Amino acid sequence: MKWGLLPRKTLESADAAARGITYIPNDGVRLDGMEGTCLSIEFPNGWLFDKFRKKYGDGIYIVLELGADILWKKDCDFFAYNAASTAAGNIRAQCPSPLAAFESMFAPEVATKYGSVLRKEDMEPFLPTDPQAEALCFDQIEPSYIRRIYCDNPRVKMWIKDKFLHLPAHITAEENSCFFKYRNQVKWVNP
Repeated sequence: MKWGLLPRKTLESADAAARGITYIPNDGVRLDGMEGTCLSIEFPNGWLFDKFRKKYGDGIYIVLELGADILWKKDCDFFAYNAASTAAGNIRAQCPSPLAAFESMFAPEVATKYGSVLRKEDMEPFLPTDPQAEALCFDQIEPSYIRRIYCDNPRVKMWIKDKFLHLPAHITAEENSCFFKYRNQVKWVNP
């Protein structure tokens, strides 16, 4: 929590090592060729989350809710599908503006290397068409952008409170298991 979220290039730098920052990458190879922090819009990438939980076994898993203003205040690219897909290519060359790239995440049809993903008529408007759509943030995401820490059981919530005794007042820890499922398993309730 001291540094927030740092891009991989920063984590692998001599400066990070000098400051005593260590990390274990969840993915040894960045197929997208980019060094940004991968961010899901509104809901985690359930497929990828499940893959890593199977790979790393039982452990402590959390989901961070970040302020949406990251998307326009930080250097971000937007992908209507998984950025590691070979179809992603150079998104900055493909889209005339970051806004157009962001809007493409909610298109009626998203072409991926596996075929097209069609937007369902009853899909909530705040959800990207493809569950693997993502934003890549190339800047540090300071702790001030972190809003909530979600966990899926009371034991982890207690661990968070013990581990981060001095969480900034604006960050809360909540138990909410819905973020640890695939988004099609969640019943959406409109306010």
